[in-house]
Amino acid sequence: MLLQTVIGNENWPSGQTKLHIFVCPTRRFPLRGKEEQLWAVAREGLVRTDANMPSVQQTGSPRIMSAGIGLQAEIVGKWTSSVYELPDDVLLKVSLTRSTVNPQGQRAASILLRTRTGAALRRIEVTTLQNPKSSTDRLTIEGMYDIVDLSHAAEMGYEPPKMYLPTYLQSRWAQMPYLRVIEMAPERISAPRVIRQRVRNSEGQSVEVVTTHRRRALDL
Repeated sequence: MLLQTVIGNENWPSGQTKLHIFVCPTRRFPLRGKEEQLWAVAREGLVRTDANMPSVQQTGSPRIMSAGIGLQAEIVGKWTSSVYELPDDVLLKVSLTRSTVNPQGQRAASILLRTRTGAALRRIEVTTLQNPKSSTDRLTIEGMYDIVDLSHAAEMGYEPPKMYLPTYLQSRWAQMPYLRVIEMAPERISAPRVIRQRVRNSEGQSVEVVTTHRRRALDL
């Protein structure tokens, strides 16, 4: 599955924007027990399949540009355009922070994405701060993924630090008119439905059994 991204940070007198992508540790992909930036996971091969081969790879060379036309990236920030190839069931965290000098102050939100072949093709768009020297007017994260909540992430084995829990509230997204999610193509295969139930094994012990059911959402 390909993921196309334009992310990074901008720093203007009117405010700042930071958009980054992290890979979250899960039971399937434990990483090093903590969140890692996507580019670092690709570079260090931290996500591996059963064949123990690196499964998150950067396709081609990233394109880096200053956030301001003709201005130094060390001062105004920079954007990085990249394409990644990821396996299914990678849990990503999109972290967005916007700080302004107006009374709104700083706002932060986090969105959890689960990569999945057959999921809807989605694009997250973030409008950059209005400045005549801005090198781009929007940041994007495009690919096939499901937007999941914390309970779904917990089933995958991820538990975020408690101090960041408020950033996952959907109400946080609603406070960011410059953030939107666009569905570019419908899902081809629906996400599997997980059913958990407790049963008695042959020794009389109570154990949890997890089964998944998948249905085709669209006949091709």
